[in-house]
Amino acid sequence: VYKHVSVLKRKGALQGEKQGRRSVALAQSPKAQAGIEVPLIGTLHLHHSIEMLAHSEKIFVPPHLVAAPEMTYALRMTGDSLFEELMMEGDLILVEARS
Repeated sequence: VYKHVSVLKRKGALQGEKQGRRSVALAQSPKAQAGIEVPLIGTLHLHHSIEMLAHSEKIFVPPHLVAAPEMTYALRMTGDSLFEELMMEGDLILVEARS
């Protein structure tokens, strides 16, 4: 494992502190940091309506996930009722408005 981690650090995929124990983290490339700003407008409860936030926040998502940024918004899941669909508490759902 040490050899594999060392190779990933050398290639720039992982970063870590020199003297830190277990201080390995994914390296952030400039391409990965770039994102599209999408409004987080509310929370989604299964079998309930969407609860709108008083003040929407902005989140950044990878550009490949958003086809039409001006028509896209995000909702945060609450509850674990969609566990079988692999949606858990706190997950974000991207929604593209359609006419």
